[in-house]
Amino acid sequence: MEQKLKVAVMGARGYSGLELSQLLLKHPKVDYLYTFSTQSDFKLSHYIQSPSASSVENLKLGELERMALELDVIFLATPADVSMQWAPKILEASCSVIDLSGAYRIEKKLFEDYYGFKHLNPDLIERAHYGLIPWNSTPSYTKNTKEQVGPFLIANPGCYASAALLALIPLLKNQIIQEQGIVIDAKSGVSGAGKKAHESLLFSEVFADYRPYKVGKHQHYPEIISWVKSLTGSELSFPFTTSLIPIERGIVVSLYAQLSKKWDGFSDEQKGETFTTLLKESFASYPLVKIINLNDHDYPPHKVLSLKQVTHTPGVKICFHIKDKQLMLFSFIDNLQKGAASSAIENMNHAFELGEIHLGLGEF
Repeated sequence: MEQKLKVAVMGARGYSGLELSQLLLKHPKVDYLYTFSTQSDFKLSHYIQSPSASSVENLKLGELERMALELDVIFLATPADVSMQWAPKILEASCSVIDLSGAYRIEKKLFEDYYGFKHLNPDLIERAHYGLIPWNSTPSYTKNTKEQVGPFLIANPGCYASAALLALIPLLKNQIIQEQGIVIDAKSGVSGAGKKAHESLLFSEVFADYRPYKVGKHQHYPEIISWVKSLTGSELSFPFTTSLIPIERGIVVSLYAQLSKKWDGFSDEQKGETFTTLLKESFASYPLVKIINLNDHDYPPHKVLSLKQVTHTPGVKICFHIKDKQLMLFSFIDNLQKGAASSAIENMNHAFELGEIHLGLGEF
C-alpha cells in the first residue's frame, strides 16, 4: 500500500483553515493527523461534521517543533506575523511548510511597506517558492530528491492576487492587451476578512452595504505587480481597488484594458474567437479553468456572470467581452478555495507528485 503523506494544520479554526481541513480529510493520499492551536479545548469535529474529523488530534503550540519531526508538511493558515514566527522553526525540524499567509510572497521592503511591520526572516523570502498553479508550479521535490536539500517552503498566493494573475498572465503573454491603461476593480465576500471579531464585519454593519477598503494600500497589489514582472517581464502600474460586498464567499476581479495594436483590423467576432483559442491553449493542461466569450454566448448573462458557479469549488471562471479596442474581463474564484485552501492542496499535490493537480479537490 502506498504510504500517505503525514500532515498537520496550524490555524484550523479560521475560515481558510477549516476549508483546508475539509479538503485534507477527503484527500485519498493524506493522513491528516494534527491541528495546532492556542486553544487546548479546540476539536476539529466541533466544526466539521465528518467522522474522520474526530481522529485529528489537537496539540498545543509548544508541541509543534517536536511533532514536526514526524510530519511531511505543516500548513500555516495563520496571519503573516504568526507564519513568520513559526515557519523557520518547522523548517528547522526538517518538515516542509505551505504558508497561506502573505509572509513570504513579496520582497522585504514591499512587505514592510504594505503589511506595516518588520519582516523577521527576510532570508526565507528568497527561499520560498510562490505556488501559483498553473503559472508557477511548485518544484517536484519527490522527483528531484538528490537536488533538493532540506524541506521546502511554499508561499501560497493571496486571494485577490490569484484571481488577478490568472487573468493577467495569459493576456500579457499572448499580447492581447496593452500594458498601459489597465484598471482592476475587485470585490470579495466577508470571509476574506478573516474570522477575527470586528465591529465593521458584524452582519448588521455589512448587510445591504458596499464598501471599498484599503484604497491604494492593499497588500495584494504589490504581489500582483511583482509576480506579473517575474512571470511575464511586464512592469505594470494600474489602479487597483478592493471592495467588500455582503456575501459569505467569492471574489470577482473586473479587469478593463485596451487591446494591443496587433489586433487592429480584426472584427470583434474574430478577436473573440482568437482570444478564446489563445486562452484555452494557455490553460490546456489545467482542467480547473473555464473560458467564456461573452460576445458569442447565448445563455442569460445572470447565469454566466455569477459567483455561485464557482463558490465551494476549486475552479476559475474567466469571462470576457470585446468592443472595438476595449476588453472587459471578469475572473471568478472562491476566495476560500482557489484563493487559499484548494490552491494549497494543489501545491502539495504537485510538490509530492500525488497525481492529477485537482486530486482530492472535487469537480468543477
